[in-house]
Amino acid sequence: MDLREVGSPAREWLDRTRPTRFVGTDCPGPDFRIALGRSHDILIHVHRVEEARLRDL
Repeated sequence: MDLREVGSPAREWLDRTRPTRFVGTDCPGPDFRIALGRSHDILIHVHRVEEARLRDL
């Protein structure tokens, strides 16, 4: 979703500061309080995730 083009009521929801977690190499990491609409241009929602597995070479 392109957050630069979102209208009401989603704009109000995105502009409110909320607890947010970033999952990456430091997991579990700390929660941050940010407003997604003011700090990001794009939001991608992934319905299903799984742990990484080593590939056979």
